Amino acid sequence: MKQDNSEIGFSLLDEYTQVGMHVSGSGVEKTIAKTTEEKDTLRHLPMMFRTDSHLLLELRKQEIQNQMGKSSDFKLSKGIDSAGLDVIKNDRKIMMPCNRMDIASSLEVIASTFQISVPNDVGLNVYFEALEIYPTFVLQECTRSICHEYKYPRLPLPVEFVSRCDPLYLEHKDWLMSVINSMIALERFKESGGVKPSKYLIDYYSKK
Repeated sequence: MKQDNSEIGFSLLDEYTQVGMHVSGSGVEKTIAKTTEEKDTLRHLPMMFRTDSHLLLELRKQEIQNQMGKSSDFKLSKGIDSAGLDVIKNDRKIMMPCNRMDIASSLEVIASTFQISVPNDVGLNVYFEALEIYPTFVLQECTRSICHEYKYPRLPLPVEFVSRCDPLYLEHKDWLMSVINSMIALERFKESGGVKPSKYLIDYYSKK
């Protein structure tokens, strides 16, 4: 039985929009990359998103941005359009903020490494307020880098943690939002009729 594409499109549009709102408010895996271009694309993905599924999402995002409404070769539907929603929902979990226990554990690791004391409760609250917006993996990577690279035998100030956490956090968040926004644009395009431009018109105007 033929499915109604408009109903499918609306469902995906609604779900992608909801996921996007959560992400904006807030692994190592075998990959399918075979060509040099695919491997290069994979290397440029954020650290936690270097998987086969994320590669497919990135390639689909590029197609949407570069071809949708512009090329007659653009495919309105691909398997990743619906499968990608599960990937992004899992990414949303990865991007959830850490808790205070995570932050306290990170401070303990650093204090143990440098043989220093952790702050009292008042001082800890300052660190909690500064760091509790970041996902656990960002905090863990920040802790690792401090233990390996920090030159001073003291606990870094909260602002020093933030300066290390922000770039990694924003890299992941910005990439994820760019994919979500592209998928929302795709579903809206389908909902509006998804009219692909004629190949002959494209050829005609390209010669003008």
